[in-house]
Amino acid sequence: MLPQSLTRVLAALEADGLVARTPHPTDGRGALLHVTDSGLAALSAEMAPRDRWMAEAMAAVCGNEDREVLMRACEVMQRLVDFGDGVAPREP
Repeated sequence: MLPQSLTRVLAALEADGLVARTPHPTDGRGALLHVTDSGLAALSAEMAPRDRWMAEAMAAVCGNEDREVLMRACEVMQRLVDFGDGVAPREP
């Protein structure tokens, strides 16, 4: 998303009480956003049907070996996310 689009989205989330903005501790121009308890509850409610579907699908389709493969894939994906603090370089 473009920064201008993010500004509108984040302002709407803040207005709805789903995120809270605090001043950046070292950069007076910046701010930090934190997900509020209401935001976490909304996210959990949004994700619950997907989580139930995934659990049902895995129980129906995956055997023990498949689950082990998925667990290893999750570990690899987590290492990729952690690489470089999880921030991809920006295009020049």
